[in-house]
Amino acid sequence: MITEGKLRNLARTVLKLLDRENNTLDVFLLPHREMKALKARFFKKQTEPNVLSFVEPVGFPHPEKKKENGEWRMENGWKSLSSLRRVRHSPAAERPGSALPKKKYLGEIYLNKDILRKSPDRAAPLLTHGILHLLGYDHKKKKDIIKMERHEKRILSKIDKPKIKE
Repeated sequence: MITEGKLRNLARTVLKLLDRENNTLDVFLLPHREMKALKARFFKKQTEPNVLSFVEPVGFPHPEKKKENGEWRMENGWKSLSSLRRVRHSPAAERPGSALPKKKYLGEIYLNKDILRKSPDRAAPLLTHGILHLLGYDHKKKKDIIKMERHEKRILSKIDKPKIKE
């Protein structure tokens, strides 16, 4: 199984290769059953639920966040998703008055942890695919498929898998 540290570093690497180091995102690992339920809730097309991406809506107020003692805390708004595991997020970069440069939040990616347990080598392609969706790429038309696949191949060819550290 791919570790959270490797996923975090993999996300950083992909964002860097896309010249998007000023962006941040959330990556969640869910079991197959919950991925299937999540996909059924938001998508008509019911294919293998290996990766799902949800773009940050413009002006979204984030009601699930609240400030406690100067810290941003996440409330559990996903009670139905029993195995939800957040892998990467930079809430400090979003805090008002933070000394860190403000990072643009792209959205959420959900990865099927059962698939990654069986085939950890699929982590890079699935995460890359999800990140490209957050950046506006899709595969609805043939020309869009070609463009997205070209970007995926370019990124994946530059990722040196043994160098992705914990």
